[in-house]
Amino acid sequence: MNELLVVILAIASTHYVAADPCNVNFGGCDQTNGLCWGTGQDTHYCTCKAGFQEMSGSRHTCEDVNECQVNNPCGPNAICRNTVGSFMCECRCGYVLDYTRTRCLNATQITDMCTIPSKCEPVRKGVFPRRVDFDTTNSANYKTSYRLWKFARKPVNTDTLTCSCEEGFVFNICGYCEDKDECLGNPCTGENIECVNTEGSYYCQCNAGYTLGPCGTKCYGPGESVPAQCNPSNLGSLISAGLAFRTYVRPVLIKDYRKCASGRRIGETSIQRLSVDSNPVPDIVVTWVCGTGSSSAQKSILKSYAGGEASWEPWSCWTVCKATCWGGLQTRMRKCKNGLPGVGKCNGPGSQKRSCYTGTRCPMRTRKDITNLTATEQNDFNQAMRRYKADNSTTGFHNAASAHGWPRQCNRQSCLPGGANLEFLAWHRSMLLNFEEGLSRYLRDKELGIPYWNWLAFPQVPPALGWNNVAKSMENPFANTTVLIDRAGTMKTNQRDTTIYREGLSDAENSWKGIALRKIEPHLWHEFAESVESGHNGPLISVCGNGKNTQKCRISLGKLDFAAFDPLFMFHHSQVDRQWAIAQKKLEDAGNESWTVQSAIRLTEPASNFGRRQMPFGNYTINPFPKVQAVNTMRDSYYYRELTGVRYDDLSNDGYPGSRSTIKSTKYGETERLFIGHYFQSDGINYYVNYYEDDGATPCNRMPSARRLGGALRLGTDNQFQIGVPHLTLITDWKRRSLDTDMSIKACYTTDLDCREDCSEIRGREQINSMPSPMLIYYMPNAPVEIYKFDWSVGRRMPNWYVNLNAKSQWLYFYGNRANDIVQVRNYDQYLRCDGRLGSKARLVACTNANGDGGACALPCGIYYLVDRNRTNCKRGLKMIVVSRIS
Repeated sequence: MNELLVVILAIASTHYVAADPCNVNFGGCDQTNGLCWGTGQDTHYCTCKAGFQEMSGSRHTCEDVNECQVNNPCGPNAICRNTVGSFMCECRCGYVLDYTRTRCLNATQITDMCTIPSKCEPVRKGVFPRRVDFDTTNSANYKTSYRLWKFARKPVNTDTLTCSCEEGFVFNICGYCEDKDECLGNPCTGENIECVNTEGSYYCQCNAGYTLGPCGTKCYGPGESVPAQCNPSNLGSLISAGLAFRTYVRPVLIKDYRKCASGRRIGETSIQRLSVDSNPVPDIVVTWVCGTGSSSAQKSILKSYAGGEASWEPWSCWTVCKATCWGGLQTRMRKCKNGLPGVGKCNGPGSQKRSCYTGTRCPMRTRKDITNLTATEQNDFNQAMRRYKADNSTTGFHNAASAHGWPRQCNRQSCLPGGANLEFLAWHRSMLLNFEEGLSRYLRDKELGIPYWNWLAFPQVPPALGWNNVAKSMENPFANTTVLIDRAGTMKTNQRDTTIYREGLSDAENSWKGIALRKIEPHLWHEFAESVESGHNGPLISVCGNGKNTQKCRISLGKLDFAAFDPLFMFHHSQVDRQWAIAQKKLEDAGNESWTVQSAIRLTEPASNFGRRQMPFGNYTINPFPKVQAVNTMRDSYYYRELTGVRYDDLSNDGYPGSRSTIKSTKYGETERLFIGHYFQSDGINYYVNYYEDDGATPCNRMPSARRLGGALRLGTDNQFQIGVPHLTLITDWKRRSLDTDMSIKACYTTDLDCREDCSEIRGREQINSMPSPMLIYYMPNAPVEIYKFDWSVGRRMPNWYVNLNAKSQWLYFYGNRANDIVQVRNYDQYLRCDGRLGSKARLVACTNANGDGGACALPCGIYYLVDRNRTNCKRGLKMIVVSRIS
């Protein structure tokens, strides 16, 4: 076997920290202007930082690149000035540098400019004003003395009389909202810590060797004890979001849950109104219908669960213009009080945008269906990709692919965010743009974007451009995985199998049409992202060893570390990004678009994530592209057209080609839906989980497909994370049951990805075997309600129960013979100790009815610590139903 291949196969499953060659004399790399990437105990490679290149005739010595002599990166109306490791665009008098730092725009064509140029005047030598709003530049002939603008003030924006800025922003002198620098107030405490400002917020980061505490504002050194959880009174992200943080609030008992109201007949309804907060206004309106249960006894059945306190707050003022020649962008937002955008009385848009550039528009870069490319366009991509893969600098293919996994550019970890976080979509949008900026340097047609492989089209096969080994009698540069090991050479090998694993493509489509399309609601962005992330796994596996975990797959599209080194990755992720664009357009067309901190960031996430630069794209020593550096935040990623000049050729018909128009999704909310929800931890292998209706006796390897409810494909990764929202699997065929009926679901794990019956089990993997059991998630028709039914797995303690923080209030129903033993404790330490002793330290939840066989409670949203007061039972799981009212 090729020695380089042996090396790669060894590192594919192993982390090497000790004996890293980069730790000794920096691996022989340039210690000032170079980078050293350790790939194992004995291998590494050197590159130069962005803006530098290897000196001709030398080995690993880097010199500055004069970008201004390469391709005039500043365009017309500017001059380019080279700097060490970078360059500056200095705009001519009357022009201003745009948001992406790539063009100079006429300032009079930017609509929110409150400083109007009157004339240009010479500047005396050595005299510079304190504040220069526009870049200094040379005079008209670019050779004589510097000149500055002289400004005349416009009136202050009159909108400010009726609006205010969103949180984290302040008015500028012109009356528009600009970012507030929170770091000026020193919010990060102690030593060895640094405050980093973000657009709309900030975050604290520690010096090397120190650990950031759970509150996010203090660092702990080696040997210091780091608290397990932030003191609730200091959970800034929750308090700033308007959440009254509660850990020890007594629930409100919903009485007479199990019997019909007095005088009610079968089919008649009754209503309960409950207030679970400090004001007397009812928070919950519960409607019951009198029906029959499994026995002859009458009982009430939950029919609807709603309320009416949610309302919009006023619109914020418009932000300053992020000027680009594709239209530029100003935004404003409004917050839904006591609810979520797009639900109930907060229906309608939660954010608005408007163009703020009136000049001549630049042509947009178009991402096309790969099957619709002309022969000329395909040839252009082939020649560009050959040159792109030969570029070993930071502008080349290898550096861009490294952002995803190996060699772990973010502190020896993959930079890829995980955990069902909306950052998954935003991060990949930046990565796709990063690939596109690099490839575009070699394309003759600069209006071509990376095409998408629409695996919703039939037949579901990989595109010829990325699959066939030969193109125009030459090796197809898109058909092989290329991994740079060292300057000594490259490893090129076609890692794909000739057989397509079509089940993976089918799973991807089912995830899209069965779940993701029903999650296109502004308050469900995270669940939509999880559904898309789940569906995106199938195509990655489909071209790797027929879905099997074979040796051929170890350096392939199906492995996190090396996936991005397969050029098919670009076409696949162009489709994944397009699915997000489809969701955006559907909301925009419905008048329900919302992109705000409230809709994009979970309450348990720091608000700074919304405007935080995503790595490695915000690392200027690794990323050489100004546009990617400028727009790699979650806040900016949503506005990809206005800020990056990228569009898709088609966002209609739910992403299906026109001939596939018969497949349509039922709009979310019109019918009741039952899902399997499952929290996952990461694991280093690709596996499939089958869900069966459990009888308590049949083992996984004997389960018949007739009892199968659905399945989920999981892509292996070495990243240690657990997803923040449950992975969703739609149950398409189920018998209607009341919530009281105990339906047990069995999760069976296998590496035989196409097996659905009598499958071999994964054995000896503690990480998989310790995962919590799946739950049922029930969505009521036309009601802003989510119902979670938990049967927490044996051997797992009751969850540190984060009751849905996005909800207004909760309804809990505990069932089973242990319902009388549920205790609420005051703090995280008691929870960890399973300390359920009654008295001042704990109290019974008291949601049981008179018969003691289970009951229901309503309580405000918050974080609650629940344990079983029997210490032995505390770690044996819990059965509960949670109903979340989300407006």
